[in-house]
Amino acid sequence: MQRDGGGNGDTVTVTEQLKGNDETGTDDTESLVRCSRDLDAVNIDMDGAGDCRIKSVGASSDDGDPGWTEIRVFTLNCWGLLGISKKRKERMAAIGSYLSRGEYDIVLLQEVWVAEDYETIRALVADAFPFSHFFDNGIIGSGTCIFSRVQIHDATFHEFTMNGYPHKIWHGDWFGGKGLGVCQMVFKGFDVHVYTSHYHAEYDRQHDVYLGHRVLHALESAEWIRLSSSSADFTLYAGDFNTEPVDVPYKMLRSVALLSDAWVDVHGPDCDGGEDGRTCGTDANSFHVPADRGGKRIDYIMHRTGPNVQSKVVQCELPLPNKVPGKEFR
Repeated sequence: MQRDGGGNGDTVTVTEQLKGNDETGTDDTESLVRCSRDLDAVNIDMDGAGDCRIKSVGASSDDGDPGWTEIRVFTLNCWGLLGISKKRKERMAAIGSYLSRGEYDIVLLQEVWVAEDYETIRALVADAFPFSHFFDNGIIGSGTCIFSRVQIHDATFHEFTMNGYPHKIWHGDWFGGKGLGVCQMVFKGFDVHVYTSHYHAEYDRQHDVYLGHRVLHALESAEWIRLSSSSADFTLYAGDFNTEPVDVPYKMLRSVALLSDAWVDVHGPDCDGGEDGRTCGTDANSFHVPADRGGKRIDYIMHRTGPNVQSKVVQCELPLPNKVPGKEFR
């Protein structure tokens, strides 16, 4: 990022990595962001479904520039439906074990529907992430939570005004408190606002009766982000949006909230046709169904900078291995 004004050119180079898998708990994204003020820099790196790192001002960076601060953010849809998601407990333990290595500074998870699973992950990552918040909204919860290496100063939740239909019990989205999780924290003097969501599922793209719901999700999220983060140094919005880049909700987030897509920043606007960025229904997912047809990109790490700040995404990847270590599934 680069902060302009006062005659002091502050530069922040942001490297973000995104990786996502489908609803088997393998959708992850990672990114890196670097920032600098008056010859000092801040480096932010994102990994998994979202990951960012910030090195303290005055510290030396790998590329030789002094003063870099790095922040890594990881985001992942854990597919944790009680009684439905296969090998749920094994996968939750594996997710917690992976995150316990402490390679990230902020972790954003979706579809952690069972409180026991949240407690399992929290216990495993307690040393690496002493601060956490579970957005327990709706009848069965929102399924979203955040783990942080630094203190979370404020947290709130905005529940979307439309979220499915109660009579479509087999879909179940109405019972979950879908909405926008909001957190505020400070990384090495930088005011960082972090948001996460899990939008309504699509189910049938040819007869999508929930498109209007996701459009409203995106609009409400974009307005909240635009109004509540206008003075933040850096804003992150990551999660499972159940939306492809060609869809209206994605375009609304880009145009209304003025958010940048970290994957596109690194891999270019034509990257969506490649398999590397696909996070749902991929052939590598042990639990995908044939109808997924090769997968799609619906998990994102988006970002924007505050007043007089410029940023550049340096890296964005999908960091998780093809299989859970020691297991025959992904």
